[in-house]
Amino acid sequence: MRTRILLFCFALLSMSSVVNAQEFDYPLNAAGDIEFLGEFESQSDIAKIFANARVWAISNNHIIASEKPETGELIISCNVRGRSAYNPFAGMFQETIQFVLTLNCSDNKVSYVMSNFKLTEVYTGYGTKTTVIALVEKLKILDKAKQDKKDAEANLEMKRKQQKDIIDDCEDTIAAASDSLFEAYKSITALLELLKNDLSK
Repeated sequence: MRTRILLFCFALLSMSSVVNAQEFDYPLNAAGDIEFLGEFESQSDIAKIFANARVWAISNNHIIASEKPETGELIISCNVRGRSAYNPFAGMFQETIQFVLTLNCSDNKVSYVMSNFKLTEVYTGYGTKTTVIALVEKLKILDKAKQDKKDAEANLEMKRKQQKDIIDDCEDTIAAASDSLFEAYKSITALLELLKNDLSK
């Protein structure tokens, strides 16, 4: 168990060294939804890969939604931690990311698809509030805030205070959305590296 925790921490640190703060690159499919897909090689046959995948899912507290040993397909509901923030005046914010991981195992090869990403934010302070949105919506919020800021900066007819207020609001939105997306990206890609490490043997 200790080894698995160290591997996960190493994966997070590795991603941090490659991805600078606030940099992320979410792959989008033809429908405009976030979707990671690919394949990697393994030293094992289909039966062992499938068995290892089950162990990986259970030991990491994910939920096996469907399994077909005869075809090597395994569908897993995954849950990873995202951004957390604490403000003594506002309260505690904790985000988690849920998604579906579909594995197709064959001799010496594993293909994967990670899709249906959702972001859950739990606020605890003056009461408790839970918000769930598609992760791709965070990307849209970020893009809109960047465009709104650009438009405000270019609007020479706008009153100075109004312009400043809009820009300040946009910058707050950009910072919060960027933090959420960056932390989610780190956790998702770290999980993927851990998966590859465990199933490539």
